[in-house]
Amino acid sequence: MREGMYIERRDETRAAWMKPCQVSLMHPLGPNSIVLEEGTGVTVNQSSSGVLLLASFAPPQGKLLEVSTEETFQKASVSLVEVQWSKPVRKTSEGQLHLIGCRKAL
Repeated sequence: MREGMYIERRDETRAAWMKPCQVSLMHPLGPNSIVLEEGTGVTVNQSSSGVLLLASFAPPQGKLLEVSTEETFQKASVSLVEVQWSKPVRKTSEGQLHLIGCRKAL
């Protein structure tokens, strides 16, 4: 790579969007049942095609998450996203924190 060259990893810019959120992860148990795991996190930034989360768990790549944030006038915004990657960023007294890169599910 030549000096001064920069390759953008994404097609679009992400904007800072720090908001607390509820995160739900579904685990199938069989053909007719699931377990719903819920936790809290923070949205770090977003774009029209994805969101970056900070949470105390690391869901596997390909899992679908439901992300709920409270918007203006007490209305909730809910997004269905697919986990693209996760990586540990900091260990706290309450456990490990992870960044989770997600793409909006179609």
